[in-house]
Amino acid sequence: LDQQGDGSSSHEAPTASEKKAQEDSVPRFFKHYMAHQLLESLEELSRSTYSDIREKVLNCLFNVLQSAGQSFTKVWALVLSILMTVAVNNDKPHIIEAFQSVQLICTDFLSNLPLDCLALFITTIGCYAIQTSAINVSICAIGLLMNVADFLSKEGPKLRLLPVAKLPDPPSSLSENGRPSGAEEQSALDRIWIALFTELRQLSVDQRSEVRNSSMITLFKIISTHGSVLELKTWEFCVWDIFFPLLTDIRSSAAAADDKEFDVELGKQGGRTVKLLVH
Repeated sequence: LDQQGDGSSSHEAPTASEKKAQEDSVPRFFKHYMAHQLLESLEELSRSTYSDIREKVLNCLFNVLQSAGQSFTKVWALVLSILMTVAVNNDKPHIIEAFQSVQLICTDFLSNLPLDCLALFITTIGCYAIQTSAINVSICAIGLLMNVADFLSKEGPKLRLLPVAKLPDPPSSLSENGRPSGAEEQSALDRIWIALFTELRQLSVDQRSEVRNSSMITLFKIISTHGSVLELKTWEFCVWDIFFPLLTDIRSSAAAADDKEFDVELGKQGGRTVKLLVH
């Protein structure tokens, strides 16, 4: 190496600004192409029948999200597909590991998600809430839906200006009582709200009491906190297609609940023995 007069090398390591300039010199489309190729490969490997391969895929995905998630644009559908597969398959050994990536997206990258992927992310969270391998994950997932609601309320004016590729179709063109649901007439943002309420409605009749209670508390907390940002048509849809059917489901479940009595008396009221009922 050529040496300068003071004995130091003339070829110094690049500075931080020089490194950034080098990164910026890489065409953006090439970065997107490489990200897409990587995540397509991970998605294919995530369907492997070998547990250790699926584990390495989830480790790799989490590391990629940490290091480059802020630059993702058109690959979020692939990311969510990988994570959703774990929950849908009830892949018990990897549920907790995959859920770490879901939590990371919710805390750091909600603003990076396009509206169509934001709706898909809500569905992904719902899959983790409904899985039965880890109840703590289910309850934490319901908490993430509250975080998403806070985000929608805060960023709503900006989100209404974003382009939308394709949002999921409404659950039904008719409400359960035969009235037109009107969901097709909602704006893209309000249909995302509807997707969120729909997930919570389903979770509110889950067989696990902890999940039911957490979901109902979260549902009514969201309504009381963010109800003012919803459009009138969205409110109408929620009342007829979310709240009333939910009350009907709860009443039906209560009527069909086991009424087996325990022998242990809880006390007496009005001269009558009070016993514990199993529901």
